Amino acid sequence: MEFESLNDLDYYRKKALSIDEWRDTRLPFFEEVDTYLCPNRAIFSGNDTKGQRSDTEILTSVARLNVRTLVAGLMSGNTPQSFKWFNLVANQRDLMEDPAAKAWLYDETQAQFDTLAATNFYRAMAFHYLDASVFKCGLTLVEMSYTKTTTYTPIEPGTYTLGYDSDGNVNQVARDVEYTIAQMVEKFGLDNLSDGLREQYKSPINHNTKVQVTHYVGPNKNANPGSLRSEEKEWVSLWWEKGKASETTNAKFLRRAGYDLFPFLVTEWEDCPAFIAMPDILQLYRMISDKLLALEKELDPPLTGPAALLDENPSATPGSFIPDKGDGSAEKGVRPVYQIRFDLNAVSAEIEKVEAILRQAFFTNTLMMLSSLKDRQRTATEVIELKQELLMQFGPVTDSFNRMQDHNSDLVFSHRMKLGFVAPVPPSLDNAEFGPDYNSAMTQAQKMSGLGNVERIFNLAATMAQMNFDISKFNPDAMFDIYSEKLNAPPELIRSDEQAAAVRQAATQAQNEVAAAQSARLQAQTLKDLGTTPTDENSILERMAGAAAQ
Repeated sequence: MEFESLNDLDYYRKKALSIDEWRDTRLPFFEEVDTYLCPNRAIFSGNDTKGQRSDTEILTSVARLNVRTLVAGLMSGNTPQSFKWFNLVANQRDLMEDPAAKAWLYDETQAQFDTLAATNFYRAMAFHYLDASVFKCGLTLVEMSYTKTTTYTPIEPGTYTLGYDSDGNVNQVARDVEYTIAQMVEKFGLDNLSDGLREQYKSPINHNTKVQVTHYVGPNKNANPGSLRSEEKEWVSLWWEKGKASETTNAKFLRRAGYDLFPFLVTEWEDCPAFIAMPDILQLYRMISDKLLALEKELDPPLTGPAALLDENPSATPGSFIPDKGDGSAEKGVRPVYQIRFDLNAVSAEIEKVEAILRQAFFTNTLMMLSSLKDRQRTATEVIELKQELLMQFGPVTDSFNRMQDHNSDLVFSHRMKLGFVAPVPPSLDNAEFGPDYNSAMTQAQKMSGLGNVERIFNLAATMAQMNFDISKFNPDAMFDIYSEKLNAPPELIRSDEQAAAVRQAATQAQNEVAAAQSARLQAQTLKDLGTTPTDENSILERMAGAAAQ
């Protein structure tokens, strides 16, 4: 079907249905996670269970505690609120030598951090990391306004589906949202609702009736670059009522809008910890269930005994008394039907093995070791190397999270530009590309892993210098540049090549002036001494003069 008009609701309804396969293939796993690991987070078919107790299938909190540790570790390791976890840098290294460019990038970095701190960004990231770690994908809607504070909305798993472009990047999102009729009127206006909803709204008793709405965001075939009209933006944002009411002949969009940039932050983690650990989680629950059943049979087994005692209903309470009727029934006693020989220690050891696998799957051991590396018997170098080794396990997923934050930085910068909050860009950065360079704990550890080779070269050069070998090949300036770049040192700490050359030239000139002054003083002293030297026939000067005459 060829698209002809933005008013063609049927076209976009079919677009949304065409990408629904993404959700359909993942729903079984989502439901499994919702049942056995993370209840009340996902929503299926509009069944929102938030506020209800839905964890009846969870027999132990071991896996959930591992999830909590992982989310906390990702927050502190990638986006800690306590310090700057990225700096804006130019893609061309030589541009970072310009003091004006470095100062502008430094100020813009601080401005972006101030913007994020004024929003719910960090709270939303906790849910984003949770969804990516447990449901394979984290999706967050970024809504920026000229009049309101920017909001980050984590989208519940099960309510959305994704579409991709030819490069494998997410470029379509269709999500289901539930509103009451009163909320629909507030958000979209009464005139934009279907005839059926407008009729229901007339009676206050229907105001809290829930309605399913579809929100679709994707490429705009009618995009007009540079246009200020929302309908002609690069990305369309369309809302319509879901269900029979929207399929009537007078169906229309609830809202038509657009975005200059794709408004979603997406992190996909196909082999996420929960996906890897789910078989072990189910095995753990089975083992715990069997263990409890065996203990129950051992502690309170089915009993057998003389039929004469049946009418007496003999008590099993400790210390109770069972009278002897003289028929030998008491002598025979009440006894278990079968004897359970349950090895509690062996089963507990097997359960511990499974729990250890879960800690490994959710990186719990790694994160806990990072938080407790305070062994004074270790050298500082050993601790750094251990941190790097442990954090390298997060390499692939850290890259995914960083790409998501790249897009977030673009959204924040674009919005600040529209508001006129961005300072004039220095000439050196005109037409230059720049973006975040991350220095969070996890990213920093990966960067520092390459500094070991730099230190080895430095130690080699120092050893060769002590042995009077030629080390002209060694470039200490390059070493400083590499170190400062890897460690994200503040720009004012490292001089540019031009500044360093000027400092060296000034130092050389000062040394030459000192040497010249010393030489002048020595010459003056020599002449003075010569002026007071005796010139009789036996003096040194007389003999020198005589020797010169010969």
